[in-house]
Amino acid sequence: MDRETAAAFTQAQMQPVYGYCLRRCASVQDAEDTAQEILLRTLAALVQRDDIPDPTRYLWTIARNTLANHHRTRARCTVGVPPDAADDSDLPAALLAREEICQLHEGVARLGRQQRQIVSLHYFHGLRIAEIARELGIPAGTVKWHLHEARKELKQTMTHPHDAARLKFDPIRFSGFHTEGSIGPEGSPWRAFRGTLAQNIAYACWREARSAAEIADSLGVSPAYVEDEAARLASQGYLCEEHGRYRCAILLTEWTPELIRLSDALHTRAAALLAPALAQAVTPDMLREDRIGIPAGHGRAYALWALVPWMIASQGGGSVTFQQAATLRPDGGQNLCCAAIIPPGTKEPALAQGMERFSGPCWNECEGLTLWQIDTIWSEERIGEIMHATEVRIISLLRRLFIRHERLNEEETAVLVRRGVMRSFRDEQGRCCATLLPVWVKGQAVQQQLLDAARSVYAAHRDVLQALLEPYASALMADTPPHLRLLREYTLQTVFSADRFILHCLHQLVQDGVLPLPTPEERRSLHALILTP
Repeated sequence: MDRETAAAFTQAQMQPVYGYCLRRCASVQDAEDTAQEILLRTLAALVQRDDIPDPTRYLWTIARNTLANHHRTRARCTVGVPPDAADDSDLPAALLAREEICQLHEGVARLGRQQRQIVSLHYFHGLRIAEIARELGIPAGTVKWHLHEARKELKQTMTHPHDAARLKFDPIRFSGFHTEGSIGPEGSPWRAFRGTLAQNIAYACWREARSAAEIADSLGVSPAYVEDEAARLASQGYLCEEHGRYRCAILLTEWTPELIRLSDALHTRAAALLAPALAQAVTPDMLREDRIGIPAGHGRAYALWALVPWMIASQGGGSVTFQQAATLRPDGGQNLCCAAIIPPGTKEPALAQGMERFSGPCWNECEGLTLWQIDTIWSEERIGEIMHATEVRIISLLRRLFIRHERLNEEETAVLVRRGVMRSFRDEQGRCCATLLPVWVKGQAVQQQLLDAARSVYAAHRDVLQALLEPYASALMADTPPHLRLLREYTLQTVFSADRFILHCLHQLVQDGVLPLPTPEERRSLHALILTP
């Protein structure tokens, strides 16, 4: 039946249905509510179904079932049942259509936390309004208001089934998650976003502040699932909460074909300019044994695998400082988090798969000695959530071995070998020996010379880099909500020192033949530097 015909039929039945309910309900308000529910259910069924041969008979079946259900519900929270209801009390609730029950359950689930609690206490536990008010510590008038609003919301759900946003059937998933800064005892921020629900909550309030109910509505789930998860994310600083509304506090990049084109052009062209120049800036004079130590059996190319990424990562900086952009977490970590979203069917940015294996750069320092390293597709995976404590121990052992010239025992040497920091071998006399595997930059003067050389390379190409950056930066800023523009500005001023650019530069040097592919043994210690004061 079309909507106009169904609407005309139900309108013609308003008086008979209301009279039927008025004779069988305890109050005029109950009669009005029940009559409205009967008519709305009938209208929805007539529009949605085509298997109802007799609309009038179907309406009165719904009327009896709805009234019987109304009295069974009231019996839980009132003494006695109106006498006229006995005529229909033997009608089982199972006669309600399956889809109507599902809609009702869905409607209750979509109510806010307090309304769900009040509805449950009143209709399922039989508490009176005054008892609910005492239980929850709120005025009785507030309880009445919530019950009234809940009934309206449920009627709306029964009449107009929920039409969720696309996230209900097409949830987003972060294709990349990046953390800059220090992590606290709770570990990597990625732990908070491993689940799809957390990712979609963040995305739902990315562009505008939303309540838990509004987020749940966009996701097509019950607020019960969203409320606790949103509160947890807010307690850890990943969402901002104000007056019951949440805003995403991590930086998201939703890739579009145009943005990917701009990103690829920026990174590939800049890498083609800077990577060869940075490699050439590392002169033979810098690689003298007393200045930069290269493991025995390795040469300049092995050193470049570590030196070029370190020189790139040490550049950057601008008007927005890390302290201004980063969030201080409750566990003591201070970091900023970025994630990428690639819509289905969209081609990924260049080297996106390589970014999935990228970790770092990581600086770990102990008593002036620093171990710096990154992980890429060319190296083994070494950097993890608990690596800091492990690396501090390794640095301490290295300091004893090379600064204090102490002898390590077999167990301590084995720790360095397992971590790919040293290689053990036997000398001509059969004695067990070990040699250092990371590249060793000896002293602040050499470090400063490398950094000055890198700055000169960047300065020589400043105008070209700025021209490449401008369209990409404009597109990103235009798509960034106002409350996250400071964070976006910080990331844009470090584009040419960020992880993605390091990966592009290494890829460029591999393509150019400057960096030969590492051997299995070299993979264990690739991209690692020891920096001494």
